[in-house]
Amino acid sequence: MRNGDTVETAGSKQRGELMTEIVNLRTVRKRAKRRLDEQQAEAQRLAHGSPKHVRSLEIIRREQESRTLDGHKITPGEHQ
Repeated sequence: MRNGDTVETAGSKQRGELMTEIVNLRTVRKRAKRRLDEQQAEAQRLAHGSPKHVRSLEIIRREQESRTLDGHKITPGEHQ
């Protein structure tokens, strides 16, 4: 039997009842804790911003892209 399967028991058809999925509570708690931890981490990232080394790398990357773009710019009057 797989998770999520329902099983008909003796007399359940007559009463319209089905057995539900068996759940491992430890696994459910762990998933809930991971979700909560991820939400808290996201809030901390928003509150405190990104680390300095990440910001500086982003600035350097933007400057390099700008230089590359400016270097490939064709001005009027230039011929190839």
